[in-house]
Amino acid sequence: MEMKQEEKEKISIAEIKADFDAEGEIFDEGEIEKIRDFLYLFAQITYEQYNRNKQATGTANCKVININEQSDESTKSNTLYPCEYRRTG
Repeated sequence: MEMKQEEKEKISIAEIKADFDAEGEIFDEGEIEKIRDFLYLFAQITYEQYNRNKQATGTANCKVININEQSDESTKSNTLYPCEYRRTG
């Protein structure tokens, strides 16, 4: 897995613990660190997959439909990633 060139500082364990405590959830620091690391890893995987999909489809194969304003664009669902099984992902 690729590592980003710039790594931002992770959210502190104390800050996460304060949020959990405010919600009445009790976790020790080791558990909080595991949760935080899992969420950072999940976010990294999701971001990398998004970039791979974006590169694979290119801008020529996709059409953006603005759903926030009235439009005469078709709202029919389209297959985003055509494949043998006709799935979108």
